[in-house]
Parts: sequence; structure tokens; C-alpha cells
Amino acid sequence: MGIIGALIGGWLLGVLGFDTDGSGVIVSFITALIGACILLFGVKAVTRRA
Repeated sequence: MGIIGALIGGWLLGVLGFDTDGSGVIVSFITALIGACILLFGVKAVTRRA
């Protein structure tokens, strides 16, 4: 969840125009946290309907 969440968060923030390159540990952690929450929400939505 963590690595995939980080990829999703980084992609999403990049699409929204935020520059996260070289921003530090805190910004990287928040980016991964946002991505993991989105991933968990998506997994829950898919498994609920199945």
C-alpha cells in the first residue's frame, strides 16, 4: 500500500501542478499518505460492489 500509494500521490500532485521534487521528508510523507488514502478508498469501493 505504501509504495503504490506514494506513486498515486506523486502522480496526482503532479497533475494538480504541485512540485514535490526535493521538498523534503515531510512533504514526501504527506504525498504518500494522500495516495494511500485514495488507494484504500478505491479498493473499498471496488470490493464493496463485488
